[in-house]
Amino acid sequence: MSHLLALLRRHAPAVPPSLVKALERWEEQGTQARLEQLVVLRLSSPEILKELRASRATRFLGEPLGPTAIIVHAGAQQKVLVALAELGYLGEAVFEGWRTGDRL
Repeated sequence: MSHLLALLRRHAPAVPPSLVKALERWEEQGTQARLEQLVVLRLSSPEILKELRASRATRFLGEPLGPTAIIVHAGAQQKVLVALAELGYLGEAVFEGWRTGDRL
């Protein structure tokens, strides 16, 4: 890392302190932030999320994002909607270019 900083300082007019700090953190801890595209299921109540997590559909669910939101694993949208219907809840999916009823 010190070699990289030396190169930057030699060939750049100025190295911003924030870049130096970011490189030092990266060397110590690796990447600290990541952007991802995710499918998020938002529910009208925490009770529905609890029921869904207690059902067989739990394997299609990822990390909870709050009491009424959870990540859905890629490609499992239709399976989660079916599981919700089996529990007595109607849901819909709205994505760019796709709506409930379309095939995934």
